[in-house]
Amino acid sequence: MAEQKKQDTNQLLKVRREKLADLQANGKDPFQITKFDQTHHSLEVKNLYEAHEAEILKDHKHRQEKSSNRTMKKEEKSWMRTRST
Repeated sequence: MAEQKKQDTNQLLKVRREKLADLQANGKDPFQITKFDQTHHSLEVKNLYEAHEAEILKDHKHRQEKSSNRTMKKEEKSWMRTRST
């Protein structure tokens, strides 16, 4: 049983090494350190997101108010028509 486990482990390591070699041959080394230029800090991103969301909500609320005003005007016109007849 111990011998079988050792063979399985060796086979697994062999497969992993082959996959690593394939990646490296294709220019995709998973162990290569990749560095990106920092443009924002997390607090800035959070503040930008919150400001953007607030603007969207404000715009959405404004559209709802306009829509409800139009509905009310239609109802008022309908009421005026029925009252005048």
